[in-house]
Amino acid sequence: MPRLPSVPTSQTDATGSSGARLVQGLLQGLRQGVNLATDNDVGTDFHMELRIPSTGEGIGLTVGGQIKSGLSFFEWSGSTDEDGSGWWFYEKEGDAHFGLWSLSSIPYILVLYNPQTTDAHWVHVSETRIVNTNSVQGKKIFVPGKNLLNADAIDQIIEIAKASYLRNPYQGTIWRTSDLTVQESIRYRVALIAPRLIAPHPNQGRLKPQDPCAAIGIVLTGFSHYLQGEQPDDDLPHGTGWGWMFYDAFAAWMAGEGVRGIKAALFASEMPSQRAAAAVLLVAALVDDDRPNDALDALRSVDLLGMTETDICWLRAHETQLLYDLGCERDAKDLAVVWLNRARRIAGDITLEPIIASLTSTVFRLSDWEGQDVKTLIQSRDNLSAWWRAFSMESVPSREVDFSFSRTGVNLSKVADADVESHNRLTAAAVTCLMSANYESWRAYSNQLAKLDYARLRGNRSDGAGILNVINTLRMCNSPKEVGAIAYQIWMTGPVDDLSKATIAAGSARVTRHSLDSCARLFQHAGDLLPTDMRSRLVSQ
Repeated sequence: MPRLPSVPTSQTDATGSSGARLVQGLLQGLRQGVNLATDNDVGTDFHMELRIPSTGEGIGLTVGGQIKSGLSFFEWSGSTDEDGSGWWFYEKEGDAHFGLWSLSSIPYILVLYNPQTTDAHWVHVSETRIVNTNSVQGKKIFVPGKNLLNADAIDQIIEIAKASYLRNPYQGTIWRTSDLTVQESIRYRVALIAPRLIAPHPNQGRLKPQDPCAAIGIVLTGFSHYLQGEQPDDDLPHGTGWGWMFYDAFAAWMAGEGVRGIKAALFASEMPSQRAAAAVLLVAALVDDDRPNDALDALRSVDLLGMTETDICWLRAHETQLLYDLGCERDAKDLAVVWLNRARRIAGDITLEPIIASLTSTVFRLSDWEGQDVKTLIQSRDNLSAWWRAFSMESVPSREVDFSFSRTGVNLSKVADADVESHNRLTAAAVTCLMSANYESWRAYSNQLAKLDYARLRGNRSDGAGILNVINTLRMCNSPKEVGAIAYQIWMTGPVDDLSKATIAAGSARVTRHSLDSCARLFQHAGDLLPTDMRSRLVSQ
C-alpha cells in the first residue's frame, strides 16, 4: 500500500503554487473569474466567480477551492459503484479542511492536478461524500476520474452553487423591510414580481413610500389604503423623473384609465431595465383588456438591446403564455423549453423563480409525461416567490367569494361582504400573478374578484358598465359555469341591455383557448340578442 503523501513544506508550496497557477489558467480559459489566495495553507487556494461559459456573464455566485498538484496525489487509486474509477484523497492528521469546506456558506471543490497529463479532476466537498475511515488515516473523499475540469464541469458546478445558495435571506423582513437593499437595476422588476421585498409594511407604522417602486410594491401587496395620509390633504410624496411617470401610468391603469400612460412611459424609458418593466406592464394591461393579439405585437416590438438575461426571460415567459392562449402550441413549447434552460443557468435573483414557474407550467401543459422535456425540467419550482404571495395575499378568506352557481342563477345569500383590504389583496394577487406571467393564477384570482363585484353590483342595476366588465372578465377567465349562471339570471330578471352588450362584445372579441367555452355558454343563453349578421358569422365559424 502506498504511503500518504509527505513532502517538505517548501516543496509543497512550490508544487502547489505552480499547480494553482495552471488550474487558474485552465478556469480562466473557461471564462471563469479566479482569484488565487495569497496566504499558504489556509485551506483555500482560490475563489471562483461563476460565469456562464458561453458568454462570460457573471451570475452572482462564488465557489471556493483547494488545489492539490503532483503525482503523489494520484497514488491512492480506487473505484466506487457510483463514480467508477478515480482516486482517494486523505485529509492529513490535524487538518480540519473537510469540515471547513463542507460547512462553508459557499460550496467548495477539491481539484487534483496531474502535471504529467495536465488533466485536472474535481469533486464537490460535501458531508455526504466525506468518508470517515475510523483509523489513523482519518477522513477521505473520492475524486472520480470522469470529473474532468472542463466546460461540462462548470455547468455542474453552477448547479451545485445554485443548490447551495441561501435561498431565503428575507425571513423576518416583514418587520425590517427598510434593511433590504435592492439593486437599482432590478427595482422595477422586483416591484412588479416580488413587491413584498420593496414595499414598507404596516407593521412599521403608517408609512409613506419615498420612491415609486415602493409605492407600486404597496399596491401589489394589498395595502394600497396605506398610501393615503392621516389627513385628507396629506398626499403621497411625489417626485419627478421616469420612475414617478411609471408609477402614475401604473396607478392610472389600476384605476381603469387605460394604457396611454404606460405607452408613454415605455417610449420615455431611459434604461433597459425600465424598458423591460414598462413593456411587461403594457403587455399585462392588454391581456387584462382581452387583447392578446395586441399584447403579442407589443411584446415583439420591444427593443431588447442592453437588457439582462433575466429581463429577456421575463418577456419571453409572457410570450409563451400568449402563444399558448392563441393556439400556437408548438411555438409556445419550443420557446418555453429554450428559455427555461437558459433561466436555470441564472442565479441569485429572486424574481427569476416565478418566471421559471411560468415557463415550466407551459412545458408541463404541452409535453408528454414520458418526454425528456418534463423529466429535465421537473425541478423548476416557484418556491420563495410563491411563499410571499401566499403569505401576503392569499390570506383572504375563501368564503368571501364562495358562490353557489346553478342553473337557477346565483345564490347571493352565501356571499359575505368583504372589506376594502380583502378586495385589495385579491386585486394585488391577481395583478402580481399577471406581471409574473402566471396567467393561470391571474385568471383564478380575477374569477374571484369578478364574482365578488357581481354580488355588489346586483344591488345597483343602473351600473351597466360594471356588469359588462364582470361578464367580460369571467369570459376571459375560462369560467363558463359562472358566465352561464349570470347570463341566465339577467335574462330572467334584467336588465337585458347589459347582457346584450356583453354578448356583442364576446361576438366581436378574438376567441382564445381560455374564452371559447365561456363564449359558447354565453351564446347559448343570450345568442338571440346578437345582431343578425354577427349571429350568422358565428354560426358559420
